[in-house]
Amino acid sequence: VGEKESFSGIITFTPEGGSILGEPYEFSVPRVEESTGDTKQDFEIRSGKDIGKKEAFLRRENTINAVGYDPITGELYNPYNGLNDLKNKTMDLIDEKRFKEDPSRIVRALQFQSRFGFTPSPRLVKVMKEMVESGVVDSVPNELWGKNFDKLMSKGVDFYQMFDFMRDTG
Repeated sequence: VGEKESFSGIITFTPEGGSILGEPYEFSVPRVEESTGDTKQDFEIRSGKDIGKKEAFLRRENTINAVGYDPITGELYNPYNGLNDLKNKTMDLIDEKRFKEDPSRIVRALQFQSRFGFTPSPRLVKVMKEMVESGVVDSVPNELWGKNFDKLMSKGVDFYQMFDFMRDTG
């Protein structure tokens, strides 16, 4: 058994005039990920033209990450109402089952909350509490906690809300 090949499928871009939130834009190739085990590396990834936009966005952990733009046609895709959540600074998950497949999504939710001051939906809080109580969050590698905590502390703007959220979710 050989090592699994790393595939992020993400292109990062910062326009000359900057971006809306002061962060680079990340473009993701359409792909579908299916959990095949218990760790972040245990995923089967499929990409290609046969994957529909809505199916590709379903793999995103929250609605604000499920907004797309086609630079050729100028079409904006917003299948899960992420633009409204972005405008209202709220975080909501798209699919509970998919969110639970990757415990590191909890870490990223905390990072988003701190960095951008987003308020998690009651549904997201409930799912994250369930994940913490089940112990699945213990499988998140220390390096990933460290990487996201560094981002959170160096770029964060709302630490109190984030620490309250950590306390409330366990």
